[in-house]
Amino acid sequence: MGSSDRLDTALAKYFAWCSVPPGGMVDVAERLRRAREDQAAYGEPSGLVSPAQPVDAELRAERAVSLCSDLAGAVADAWALIDVEASLVATRRLLSRADRLGPDVYAMEAHPTEAVRLLRLLVRHGAKLTRRQRERAAALTERMPLAHPEVIELFVEVARGGDRTIAHALLSDEDAEFGDEGLLVARLVDVLDAASTHASRALAIDVLRRVKSRQAATASLRRALHLPSFAVRARALHALSRPCGRLHRPPSRLLRQARVR
Repeated sequence: MGSSDRLDTALAKYFAWCSVPPGGMVDVAERLRRAREDQAAYGEPSGLVSPAQPVDAELRAERAVSLCSDLAGAVADAWALIDVEASLVATRRLLSRADRLGPDVYAMEAHPTEAVRLLRLLVRHGAKLTRRQRERAAALTERMPLAHPEVIELFVEVARGGDRTIAHALLSDEDAEFGDEGLLVARLVDVLDAASTHASRALAIDVLRRVKSRQAATASLRRALHLPSFAVRARALHALSRPCGRLHRPPSRLLRQARVR
């Protein structure tokens, strides 16, 4: 209904239950006539229901700030936990709490450290979360404001853990900020060279491909062309063929290096 519509609850009861034989039609005029007669006979008032009043923007903003302040305190407490199981339980509670905030989670911009650490906790315990919890974590990641140097650690942990769900959420923003890109590239090169799985290497390259200046990763990407994983080799080739974000034709020698063995 439009914003100016009203629901007459007294009139609605005449249409709440209708049974019509096949091919028949509801006689709307007759039902309206009966309704008017009944209202006139019994003095039944019209039950207009006013639409919900818009929530005051300032009050909502104040509420968001207060809730996010409490959430930040809970994140700090969970981050300090040493016991793995206790940390997992606390992280699940934090996820439910943050998810209920919906778009109001933007107020976490006043707590940049806790904002990024909440996501790091979700990545840390990602393997023990249910599928539904991981989907909620990804949705939260897309909404969470990230403006803290620890965002580099977040990307590194996502790559190292091969957490493609959170990675997609982080990279969904074309204008995503990566902080100190030189440091990020150096850390991702370590992941690419030392990762124990090809999934981690492929994800590290996916992040590297989004960084504007990745010359420091060239040697590592060339080494990746010789790995026994087509997914890794294809990504490395693509990254090497697009220096500084510009598309170039892959050099023939790189194609030869990346050929399927």
